[in-house]
Amino acid sequence: PPPPLERHRVVGEALRHLARLVRADATGVYLFDAEGRLRLCASFGLPQWLVAQLEARAAPATLVRTVASRRRAVFETGHERFPQPTAEGQGMAVPLACDQEVLGGLFVVGGRGRAFLPGEIQVVETVAVYLGILVVQQRKIEDFQRRLYQVHRLTSFGAASVPELGELCDGR
Repeated sequence: PPPPLERHRVVGEALRHLARLVRADATGVYLFDAEGRLRLCASFGLPQWLVAQLEARAAPATLVRTVASRRRAVFETGHERFPQPTAEGQGMAVPLACDQEVLGGLFVVGGRGRAFLPGEIQVVETVAVYLGILVVQQRKIEDFQRRLYQVHRLTSFGAASVPELGELCDGR
């Protein structure tokens, strides 16, 4: 089948712009996986070794609470020990949703001694709305691509027997 669109790359690019806009050290998005767990899907400004660690473990408690309550939270990174145990500065977690469906959460981490201004918080909340729309639209495009590929497979078997077509329809 064709490879899925690079949602992570597209979201990562949006995170890069967000980080520059609000002068953040790092940004990232956690999305629910098929089992309903929040998993890091894209980030900007984090070293690769830390990304690998964050991908392998559960989402931070602040992000989980933010997603559950659907309300943003500003937190001290040192107290939350996120994104790493030695972190210092202020962080922000914002729920990521689209059409009443909660998709996950967005985090932004400022540097040492850096507090987010009210206008920056509003910008992050606005970006979270558009990231939610982006994720939903990317999922729809990926689904459409899968369906087109299935139609292509069905129509490319001009001499296929009926049982073979049945197997294709069942997704085997």
